[in-house]
Amino acid sequence: MARVIINAGHLSEALGVESAAEVLAVSGQRISAEDEFVIGAALEGLYDAQAEAAAQADGDSAKSVLLAPNRQSSALLQTYLAQRATEQQSVQPAEVPGAEAPLVGVEAKFDEHDLLGWLGAFVPFVRNKLGIGRRDPRPPLSPEITPMPDTAKVAVIGDWGTNMYGAPPISYAVQAEGGYDLLVHLGDVYYAGSREEVQTSLLAGWRRMQQGSPGTLSRTCNSNHEMYSGGAPLYELTLPAFEQSSTTWATGNEYWLFVGLDAAYVDHDLDDEQLPWLQDVMAQQGDRKVVLFSHHQLFSALRGQGPKLTAKLQQYLAGQRIFAWYWGHEHLLALYEPHPSWGLTARCVGHGGFPYFRPHFGGAAHTDLPNGMAFRTFAASVRAPQARVLDGSNEYLGDHRDRYGPNGFMRLRLEGPELQEEVVTPAGATLWTGQLA
Repeated sequence: MARVIINAGHLSEALGVESAAEVLAVSGQRISAEDEFVIGAALEGLYDAQAEAAAQADGDSAKSVLLAPNRQSSALLQTYLAQRATEQQSVQPAEVPGAEAPLVGVEAKFDEHDLLGWLGAFVPFVRNKLGIGRRDPRPPLSPEITPMPDTAKVAVIGDWGTNMYGAPPISYAVQAEGGYDLLVHLGDVYYAGSREEVQTSLLAGWRRMQQGSPGTLSRTCNSNHEMYSGGAPLYELTLPAFEQSSTTWATGNEYWLFVGLDAAYVDHDLDDEQLPWLQDVMAQQGDRKVVLFSHHQLFSALRGQGPKLTAKLQQYLAGQRIFAWYWGHEHLLALYEPHPSWGLTARCVGHGGFPYFRPHFGGAAHTDLPNGMAFRTFAASVRAPQARVLDGSNEYLGDHRDRYGPNGFMRLRLEGPELQEEVVTPAGATLWTGQLA
């Protein structure tokens, strides 16, 4: 499903308008005043994302490249229109010059009459999903710790659920390499984690990776995009496919305890049910080093912070009981120096499959890497420790490649008490290796 690109530009093209307000005006009597509020909010999210993309790309609207606003109604509108466009075969190859067609998907080609009718029919589709009160109850949390070998290989992949750009190459590379003991997805299936999107943009490629490493353990973190659909597809499709009991998880060996948090059931926070669960898991820490995994970030050198996570986890942070933390949400790769107060080492691994614009690095110092890549250094600040951010072009975006940052994933190698990290391209080439412990 997420292979169908739906952006504000497709609406403007079909209706001959340039804003959310104009779309509503053209809709006229097809939409009631009550429904207009819901549709207007969804449209504003799409047009805001389009404007931000145009600003990043020197005026190019990037209509043919995936955009995914972090607004529930907008994501649901994209999912809904993608379904309608697929059913009516109202799609065409995405117009990304120089790009390989299968990796950049198809885009909607709307008929004005159909589009206006679909906008009116969208409201019943979305009303029973909006707001946290309408989320499906998740499965019960369990403090059980699944065994993991003392010598283990782990793939950490974030924001991967596009089935476009670098996501399919990553799945083929992990399949071909094989030998993984743990595969971790840090969340996000676009646009809204619907059943169709989970099947086509997550599970199809994930099963491919599992086939390359028979018997591997798979784990996923809950995310805001999975929650936009209410959560049922995550609970009913993803968790059984991963043999995962709920949206939190723990696995460990003699030296390490890996813990997956649910920072999305309540957005960018930990709900009250999760805190006693975490206490039960942490009570089993012993002498092991704890590594956390989540979709949302604790802090960031570039964007939003996680004050609610900080508050909820203060006893573990202040006590320096967390050795490392891997998260996604921000669509890039960032390696942080150890936090000066908490001691933990953090990694943002959100570059799995999303076409994100390259940050503005200014005169940031850089360290050259293979394949024309580099680490750009952001100095430490009151917000976050010093960070090295992966920079380079995205080889899957054709003539637009220099506007977008590279996709990829991280590989971890556990050897008893030691943890080696590797930054890996979608094709499986290692860009950087470091020792975390």
